[in-house]
Amino acid sequence: MKDRLAAIVAELPADHADIRFEENRKVRILYEGEKLRDVASTTTAGGHARVYANGGKAVSSFSESEKAAEIATSACASARRAGTHREKGLRIAPAPPITDAFPIRPPRDPRKISLQEKLELAAHYNAIILAGADVATTQTLYDEFASRRVFVDSEGSVIEYDVLTCGIAGTIVTKKGSVVQRVRFAFGGCEDYDRLLDREEDLRKRIEKAGELLDAEPVKAGIYPVVLDPSEAGVFVHEAFGHLSEGDGLQNNPAFRARLQMGTKLGREILNVSDDPGLDHRPGSLVVDDEGVRAVKNRLTPLQFVASEPKGYLPCQPRERMEEHVRASRHRAPPDPEQADPNARPADRQRGLSPAARRTHRTDGLRDHAQLPGSGAPGRDAVGARRRTWP
Repeated sequence: MKDRLAAIVAELPADHADIRFEENRKVRILYEGEKLRDVASTTTAGGHARVYANGGKAVSSFSESEKAAEIATSACASARRAGTHREKGLRIAPAPPITDAFPIRPPRDPRKISLQEKLELAAHYNAIILAGADVATTQTLYDEFASRRVFVDSEGSVIEYDVLTCGIAGTIVTKKGSVVQRVRFAFGGCEDYDRLLDREEDLRKRIEKAGELLDAEPVKAGIYPVVLDPSEAGVFVHEAFGHLSEGDGLQNNPAFRARLQMGTKLGREILNVSDDPGLDHRPGSLVVDDEGVRAVKNRLTPLQFVASEPKGYLPCQPRERMEEHVRASRHRAPPDPEQADPNARPADRQRGLSPAARRTHRTDGLRDHAQLPGSGAPGRDAVGARRRTWP
């Protein structure tokens, strides 16, 4: 298939053309309380063609690989027509061609594990939660996504690569009198099924936390000192900056674009923030993205990080900045810029800090201040209960 798709884009009268074809399998198992709500294993397949020609751009998707040539040719004609109506033509930055395969071979491959074994694992963790003190109900989800993808473009790239994640996540709901608390838990979120096993002790700690919150004093709104490790600090960065800079949000949202003007300071000078897709066993780990560009670590400037130039809505389309990464949520969708694995660490230079404070930064990890929400929810576990990254 890859050679046929490569021949299609090579023959188009376009400035740039690419086709991505993917074969996907998704597994979902959901418990709510004692009830098994969902067990599903579904497969989908399809492709996406994107063409830049005569200053215009067109995209189109298809479900049958046999229609790739027809769809790409039609998209090329649409792009050329659209270009005649633009004052300033669209372009895409060139990228070094890649001809390689990037299969994922985890120590224990979830694609080789039976659905029954996955169901038993989800049931096991769900039962542990239900046996906990003061537990009112649960939500336990096993989620797996496996994708085999082919990407070709008119610059010579022919790439085969995998996308693979599996994880167990959910919510522990505890209740005492009129007080109800919810604590989230998550295991895995990467390609290795082994990281889902033997997590009983981690789960019991989350159950204990959910119980402790029932007797916790209400949090008063304000600014408090907190200690965050690099991963946890990265979650705050992702929520405050990452979502704002995603291309699909910026495309038609003037308020987001106004907030992310070039040079806007978003962090304190003690921070070094990076977006690193090369980290192992992370939800955002990747070797190449969905535009056929090699993933690289992107350091969001030392000592502080500022709003970088968002690329989704600019005349120069997504590959304007090669250090940023793009992903497609499904074969019908074009790729959008997103963060991969954000991390925050103390700056190499810590200006304005006393020697004692500098030693604290070096030995205790990242120490900074966090603004708690004004609602001051009773007993909210501000870091753990709202954790988004999966260990």
